[in-house]
Amino acid sequence: MRKIFFLLLILLLSCSRNQIEQRKDYIVASNYPLKLIIQEIAGDTGIIHCLVPPGISPHLFEPKVSDIQKLENSKVVFYASNELEGWLTKNIQNKIALISLLPKDKVKFMPDGKTLDPHFWTDPMTVYSLVDTLTNVLATYFPQSSNKFIQNAQNFKNKLIELDKELQELLAPVKNRYVFLYHPSFLYLISRYGFNYGGSIEEIPGSEPTPLQISKLVQKIKETKTKAIFSEPQLNNYTAKAVAEMAGVELYELDPLGSEEIKSYSELILKNAKTLVEALK
Repeated sequence: MRKIFFLLLILLLSCSRNQIEQRKDYIVASNYPLKLIIQEIAGDTGIIHCLVPPGISPHLFEPKVSDIQKLENSKVVFYASNELEGWLTKNIQNKIALISLLPKDKVKFMPDGKTLDPHFWTDPMTVYSLVDTLTNVLATYFPQSSNKFIQNAQNFKNKLIELDKELQELLAPVKNRYVFLYHPSFLYLISRYGFNYGGSIEEIPGSEPTPLQISKLVQKIKETKTKAIFSEPQLNNYTAKAVAEMAGVELYELDPLGSEEIKSYSELILKNAKTLVEALK
């Protein structure tokens, strides 16, 4: 009898999940930082699905058929940019690139000077600049919750201002230090808080550096007397370990995407800021 009860319960939960997705009242965020930002405004309104698991790089993600179905059945899909998530099929009509909601003077470029840098979320004040526009967009899809969105958005902007102040104070002891990354995922934060960008092992994720590029990077690390370089948990750190060993520096880990243990946007940014201080002080 107990087995029958549990079977019926599982069936009921499965049907409920299907009904939710069929109602198209949920939001899809392409990656975890975007989900953290959106949930600050949306609160408990609707359901926010994170498409790319936190442990996987959006650069290298390949959606399954079930992922495409989730995208097609959602009310709206928020993603960072075509540069980061080019795998988003053109057939998905309800998608919005958050980088397109930024004021033009807030958008930065990758080191090549041509490609848009999609990692805007690493700077709280860049995020601040899109909150009102994002709130208006959410309100068009969930008009019954617009007042709640406006209130949540104001609270979020206040949090971002306080976070920025905390980061200014926290990072002050290592200001002007050189930061060497695995790939250019923290340029917004580097620019905002007065660091110097030293370079990256992989300017393009998945594109292995040549021996000459590695040699030049190691030389620059030594010349700038940098104490540490940074890898990322979503990317293979084999080359980063080799570079750190050749340069005679420590290897630390910065995480632009976070993990499921991270429950808020502020927590994600502060964790990385504390790592920067520990590594470069």
